[in-house]
Amino acid sequence: MVIRQRAIQAEDKHERHHAILDAAERLLLRSPERIANVAEVADEAGLAKGTVYLYFPSKEVLLLAVHERAIDGFFRAVIAMVEQRAPIAIEDMQALTRVHIVEAPLLLRLAAHCLGRMANGKPAERAVAFKRRMAQRVTRAGGGLER
Repeated sequence: MVIRQRAIQAEDKHERHHAILDAAERLLLRSPERIANVAEVADEAGLAKGTVYLYFPSKEVLLLAVHERAIDGFFRAVIAMVEQRAPIAIEDMQALTRVHIVEAPLLLRLAAHCLGRMANGKPAERAVAFKRRMAQRVTRAGGGLER
């Protein structure tokens, strides 16, 4: 484990945030049968456990962030496709969905886990913020698909 100095600059904080997400994702891919705890994520990222908690107040919030990053890739691809203003074949949309959702090793598993937690109201404020961001993505992508 390599303990790095505290991130002070916004760019460093952004990098640290993604390093934590990357570490959590690696652990989830390495052991798909279990969800790693925060201490394991910290160790994988080469950080102290307290540092992870500075960025993510709970394991659930961390998992939701990993899930959101994955689903954001799908929506970015859909939005890029619809903003080209060219007709979209259903086969193109099916291929994009297959690559980003069906074949993505973590996406559906994390979706089930995160949505189950949100249904139980944990963590409520983060779940509401996530749902708002998802609504924005769906609205933007849906508007393009409608055109």
